Amino acid sequence: MANVNQEDINRLELSVDLATQAGLLIMKFLSSNSYSVNYKSDHTPVTDADLAAETYLRDRLASLCPNDSIRGEELDIKAGNSGYTWHIDPIDGTKSFINKVPLFGTLIGLEYAGTPVAGVINMPALSELVYAATGYGAWWSNTISHGKVVEANVAKVSSTSSLKKSTISTTDVESIALYPPIQTLVNKAKLARAWGDCYGHYLVATGRIDAMLDPFTMQSWDCAALLPIIKEAGGKFTNIDGEETINGGSAISSNGMIHQEILNILKDIPRI
Repeated sequence: MANVNQEDINRLELSVDLATQAGLLIMKFLSSNSYSVNYKSDHTPVTDADLAAETYLRDRLASLCPNDSIRGEELDIKAGNSGYTWHIDPIDGTKSFINKVPLFGTLIGLEYAGTPVAGVINMPALSELVYAATGYGAWWSNTISHGKVVEANVAKVSSTSSLKKSTISTTDVESIALYPPIQTLVNKAKLARAWGDCYGHYLVATGRIDAMLDPFTMQSWDCAALLPIIKEAGGKFTNIDGEETINGGSAISSNGMIHQEILNILKDIPRI
């Protein structure tokens, strides 16, 4: 493992533990059906489970890493001076959570001095997670018991070398009908599905699909965990302009081999 920063690894190990514990909390809300649903100013839903999970994560991080900054989907920014910034999405896929579809996840991404360095995606309803740090590799576990990772194996992207042989996914089904370049992409792929939100990117990192497209309204807390995970799994993560960034407003994860072909097709999509 080359160029591994121990401070990054320490925080990665912490984020894996916190993500699994937050997952237990989220699943308690889901199993008891004891949560309310409200709508934010952008008309997206937020539940008691979102708020409780983010509050838990923030409280633990503030206690254990008091000088780190924290950005999350639901609550205000906490400033710090360590150079580290945590990006939290407590439930990525709240609509799936509300409908009891198990394809929602907790995202914790870590940035140092503007560079994403570590991340974890926990899928609590599936008892699976994937995590990575720069130089440390990406690791996948489908054996989580009582909030603890029992065993982890190397996560690696697929080896599909052409779009016509690929399986791709997207969160925004409506965009297929609204934007001709996305329709073209779907038509050129071997198989297209709507395994949305973080789950699609999770499938790319673990080699089960070849590319995932989120063309609009992606925020840093949606992307910060994804970028290091996809890179360490051997893939590529950019916005639709081909920039490796968590602040580009869009996200494409792929195995790397079909990435440029996807970018070429999507170059005329409006930037929203």
